[in-house]
Amino acid sequence: MGVTDHGIDFKQGMMHGFKVTLSFIFWQS
Repeated sequence: MGVTDHGIDFKQGMMHGFKVTLSFIFWQS
């Protein structure tokens, strides 16, 4: 259970970071 929860958290964290990075790049340009 802990491994599955960690995997989901990691996946959501990566997606959040990716969206934030894209938004930052578009905002800078």
